[in-house]
Amino acid sequence: MTEKNIEGMLTVMPAPLPVYQGVVLPSFIPLREDGLEKRMKEITEFNFLDSDILLCGYPKSGNHWTQEIIELIINKKAELTQTVFPDLVLELCDIDNLQNMTMARRTLHTHLPLRILMSNKRLDKIKIVVILRNPKDVCVSFYHHSKKDVFIKDFDIPWNDFFDKWTRNELPYGSWYRHVTEFEKAKKNGLDITFLHYEDLITQPQSTIKNLAEFLGIGCTSDLVTDIIKTTSFENMKQNKKELSKIFDPEGKGIIFRKGQVGDWKNWFTDAQNEVFDKQYKAEMNHTNLEFKFA
Repeated sequence: MTEKNIEGMLTVMPAPLPVYQGVVLPSFIPLREDGLEKRMKEITEFNFLDSDILLCGYPKSGNHWTQEIIELIINKKAELTQTVFPDLVLELCDIDNLQNMTMARRTLHTHLPLRILMSNKRLDKIKIVVILRNPKDVCVSFYHHSKKDVFIKDFDIPWNDFFDKWTRNELPYGSWYRHVTEFEKAKKNGLDITFLHYEDLITQPQSTIKNLAEFLGIGCTSDLVTDIIKTTSFENMKQNKKELSKIFDPEGKGIIFRKGQVGDWKNWFTDAQNEVFDKQYKAEMNHTNLEFKFA
């Protein structure tokens, strides 16, 4: 995807957000041009190779950060790649180009819920990395993202309204709770999944990245891990990683890298909202073994 492609997107009129199997999706150009059913069929019939890595995560969970880390592990070189993230997202990219991509190992990406992906008969042949982040920070980060993302303009709304939509599971890509617990269940049922926690990448990056490399079956020295940590630091990524969304951000900052912190939710949640959130979290996550760090 080029700057010209992005600039072309800005001339496209807003469109209703598509809904697939009850899940609201962004109004990405491929979903408009190809038609929703056609694109979903292409995804469920996508020819995953045994060597493929599929990165899955709810929006604003650290997806771009994790993508870059994985690419550097594969390359065994701590230099930021020229990879443009939208080129790898199943629901956004030119899927024919993606299918024909020639590289030693492909790292693909999606925000789609697992129940949609499970129709693909090749899913059990690949390695799946699921990036997780505490949902309070996800909610706040998604709120800021939605104010600038041209594909989900319906959600450029005040914080209190956005919070209410979270509690009603009405945001793009559906319920965060269902999203993460579906992957947990699939892992128990045999899919080759590893969970990567956003907070662990911040507080214990050395062991977290080392474990990720081992899951991918790639040798990674301690020195290389240290260099990858430096290269993929939040500030370096924000300043130097190619990020085409800067083109449609009026402030020119892009919509991907904002703060990169743990606990920013405390600056946004009222006491009443925190109480509502905690009650829902307890009910939705009652039967899960997944644990999250909120500060």
